[in-house]
Amino acid sequence: MSLGALQYIAVTWTTGDIATETKMDNMVNNDQAYDSRAAQGILLNNDVGYYQKDSGGTNREILNLDANDDIIVGGGGTTNDHVVLKPGNAELVKMQVLRQDDTSDSYVANQVILTGWGFFTTSGSNKRESGAVSFGITFDSAPVVVTGSLGYKATDPTAIGDFAAIAGNIGDIGITLHGYGVTTSGFSVQIIRESANMTDGWRIGYSWTAIGTLA
Repeated sequence: MSLGALQYIAVTWTTGDIATETKMDNMVNNDQAYDSRAAQGILLNNDVGYYQKDSGGTNREILNLDANDDIIVGGGGTTNDHVVLKPGNAELVKMQVLRQDDTSDSYVANQVILTGWGFFTTSGSNKRESGAVSFGITFDSAPVVVTGSLGYKATDPTAIGDFAAIAGNIGDIGITLHGYGVTTSGFSVQIIRESANMTDGWRIGYSWTAIGTLA
């Protein structure tokens, strides 16, 4: 083996052997060959993963650099487990994404994902309703925001699944929804009824996803 500064040399003992200085030195060196205090840290050969016993006592691979030199987390498809990335309380998982700003592509690190939903209560005197959404964090720069319509409800919703499809007499009136005015701390959502004023008291739902930099 050739992992660290010290080489692992097999030492064989048989009955009647004399404890020579060479054998004793090799045993000491072998104990230090994977020493985490060495400059290289804990070092394993390629495609030899880190394992841990699961709650049932079975050895499970949790991390590996495989034969293709890909970093594999959670067994590389050999198990049926999800990979859970769980940061500290009130913290987020950061990742790198390929982002396109107009026609300029760049790989951007420290990206986080936020999601949410809300609703408008419409007024019979308006064709348009708009409102502000706050991210709850402050991005380093304006993130990419995607908005979508969830449907409508006659009374205040309490969950994202409360909305019904915008269909029939509501779908025929041409309601559109979009986001605008994205900043590091939030954005605005607007709904528009093109043909006439809104019907008083509709609850029009929307959802959103924001992906941006949080250093």
